[in-house]
Amino acid sequence: MNSGGLDSIPPVVIRTFLTDGTEDLFGAFLSGRGIEVVDAPMIEICFINFEPEMPVASYKWLIFTSKNGIKAWFSVYKKEAGQRVAVIGESSAMALRDYAVEADFIGSGHSAKVFAEELLPELLPGDSVLLVVGNLASNVIADVLSGNDRRGEASFSVSRIEVYETIIPSVINEAAIERIIRDDYALIAVASPSAVQKLMQILGNRAGKLRFASIGSVTSRALRSYGLEAAVEAEKQNFPELAECCWRFIRKNYNNKT
Repeated sequence: MNSGGLDSIPPVVIRTFLTDGTEDLFGAFLSGRGIEVVDAPMIEICFINFEPEMPVASYKWLIFTSKNGIKAWFSVYKKEAGQRVAVIGESSAMALRDYAVEADFIGSGHSAKVFAEELLPELLPGDSVLLVVGNLASNVIADVLSGNDRRGEASFSVSRIEVYETIIPSVINEAAIERIIRDDYALIAVASPSAVQKLMQILGNRAGKLRFASIGSVTSRALRSYGLEAAVEAEKQNFPELAECCWRFIRKNYNNKT
């Protein structure tokens, strides 16, 4: 265990999530400021076969909360005439453009609950909404939308389709785990409750004080279930914002600031 305090620990961020094959904004931001990023993914994404319950054209809205959902969906289907697309934040909107699709609604990126509340005024009675998600996605958006049709007319319908699965990686970066145990790092960046759960299973009782950078409130809640608090939490749920809050923490807490 490092005994010199925060000032003597190298500015290293251990990343527990995978890049999605596009530009690595998280890694590029930190590396460009002299911060080492060590990859130790706790989850892997596996695309699965899927088929909507109704014809695709019958859905007025397609809702995406991740780049993985966008990639899985538009690798099979296209945006139909008159169909509208909503995404949780700007990074998802950028991913849509890889398929020549512009988002009709972009959320502020703060949380799933806030996104659903922001989207509500856009929905009209009779609209059919399809949530395109992964197998571990919560039901927060569906619950908010289904329970808040305040127009007093015909309600809109909300369906969910799972287009990818989150699985445990076949190989774990043991060297990164040892760094965590030795307290030889600045922050552990986490972006999902499943990554938190897997990491805590691996660490068991071997780790002392843990310093996490969380992508948002849902992931921070997962940390609290283990009696932990995030050292920093991104204001918006995207990787560039998570990278920035890691950088601010390191600049504030380390003598060897970049």
